Amino acid sequence: ASGSVRGPTIQRGLPVSVIHLDSLCRPTSVAVIGASPRADSVGHIVLRNLRAAGFPGALWAVNPRHAEVDGV
Repeated sequence: ASGSVRGPTIQRGLPVSVIHLDSLCRPTSVAVIGASPRADSVGHIVLRNLRAAGFPGALWAVNPRHAEVDGV
């Protein structure tokens, strides 16, 4: 035992760093599960906020009852 302190690791023994979170924190696309055409629904609000914030990636509105939600 060398007595050195090691930081957290992921399963493969690689050190955990912010680079491993890049795809989560900077997504290239977002699927809004439960998006609805109802303006007061959580899914609709999330979709609207992503568009208003200028999200540059692909947006997917996922709802088996609606082929399209707010143009998405």
